[in-house]
Amino acid sequence: MSEENKPSAEEAKPSDEEAKPSAEETPAPAKADGFNITALLAECAGGIVVGLLCSQIGGRIGAVIGATSTNPFGDLIGAIIGTFIAYIFGATLGIVLVGYYLKQGGSAWRASLGSILGGSLVVFLAEPLRLNRSTTLLSYSIFFGVLLLALLGYNWQRLRAPKPTNQPVEEANASE
Repeated sequence: MSEENKPSAEEAKPSDEEAKPSAEETPAPAKADGFNITALLAECAGGIVVGLLCSQIGGRIGAVIGATSTNPFGDLIGAIIGTFIAYIFGATLGIVLVGYYLKQGGSAWRASLGSILGGSLVVFLAEPLRLNRSTTLLSYSIFFGVLLLALLGYNWQRLRAPKPTNQPVEEANASE
């Protein structure tokens, strides 16, 4: 390229007015606390992993506690109850930890309430729905019921939040 065809340094750099778009051209940024399906799936995975790890530990602790009973099946009963209770709180803990790490801002209390409600519903509806006829069906019902209601409880505010719009505030107020 010859010296004549090269643009000068001043011509190559855009001016400040050209470089920055005006406020009318810039769309409003979306809220960070809106619903995010990737975060929901990550919270679900965290609830499963931590819940299963806690249920394994809870089952072992329950078996040790149940072995002190005079009942010959005390260790088995303790292991089942320990697994059940530990999964309820472990799934909640996993959901809350992943949500906190991803800065999702959910409610740990609602997640706890949802997981307890999920476990209680499965226990109370086991006989009417005949969930107790198959241990596989009962365990999957507890597994998914606790997880689903804990996720719903944790994400309740974001699911109910109004959708953000890209309209400037002045236009939104003028249209009302």
